[in-house]
Amino acid sequence: MTDQARQALENIRRAPSLYRRPRGAEIALAVISLAVMCAGASWVIRADPPLVWSLPAALAILAVPFSWHWAALRTPGRAPWRRADTFLAGAALLAATLPVYELLWSGGSSGTSSWVASAVATVMLAVFIGARWRR
Repeated sequence: MTDQARQALENIRRAPSLYRRPRGAEIALAVISLAVMCAGASWVIRADPPLVWSLPAALAILAVPFSWHWAALRTPGRAPWRRADTFLAGAALLAATLPVYELLWSGGSSGTSSWVASAVATVMLAVFIGARWRR
């Protein structure tokens, strides 16, 4: 092996990795976000607030996956964005509309339907976060 080839291999070994593991604070924030998404959305749906309070609650529910999508796009040191990540981000955002629908347009939602809508949104958000952290 020539000196130039050895130097090239050494440069490759020292290159920064794009597969940075999530920090403890990121993991804690993800767990808190998922808990708020599941329990908080379900509680708000079952509380059946008036429209004046339902609209900010709906925006808050939608803000959780939007903020994770935004953060995933801008986090340095992560692997490049792929089509699967785009699909999962869209699925998480779409799933977040289920609790919003239950909150705004479903009159007298049962406890089961509120938990199901919140759980679907939470699972899709968890899949998206996990997909971005898997590498």
